Amino acid sequence: MLENLSLREKIMIFIGIIILFLAVYYFYFYLPRAEELNSLKNTLKTKKTTIKNIEEYISDFDQVKTKHKELSKTIENIDEEKKKEDKNKYEVTATDLLKYFNDIIEVTEVEMNTFRPKEDEKKVAINFSHSGSFYEIVNFFDEIDKFQPNISYESLSLNNNKDALSSNITLVFPKPVEEGDEGENEN
Repeated sequence: MLENLSLREKIMIFIGIIILFLAVYYFYFYLPRAEELNSLKNTLKTKKTTIKNIEEYISDFDQVKTKHKELSKTIENIDEEKKKEDKNKYEVTATDLLKYFNDIIEVTEVEMNTFRPKEDEKKVAINFSHSGSFYEIVNFFDEIDKFQPNISYESLSLNNNKDALSSNITLVFPKPVEEGDEGENEN
């Protein structure tokens, strides 16, 4: 069949076959690879953008972490200050008062005869008797006023013995009001 064709027809058929092979190569091999290459380039671009966003998040996370550490230190400092304030807030108890009055007795040289505390939710009442010279008893009362100036004197009796004064006294020490209890105490 190719023998009957002229040279020109044979060249045209040869060129047609070459064009056919090139078209098959282009559409079945080159084009899919080019599309895959473009897809991979787009994926690479997306991944780079994702990496950039992650790096921004990481830098933001580092900033947040730094800020968190600063705030944690601030909170710790506030907690320490609050604990110091709580320590400074004096809770009146009968045991503490007994210790304090023993210290006052040593300083003022007053002799304590009896000590009877009565404690409830709102106050600590102390009934005690002591004896000493006039100046020792006056110094004793001054020391009590230094300890807690809002003491209530419920009763006081002074008796003159031969060389000394003796007194029988009832003191009331109010307990501190807790936050939130103010409204309850008003009624």
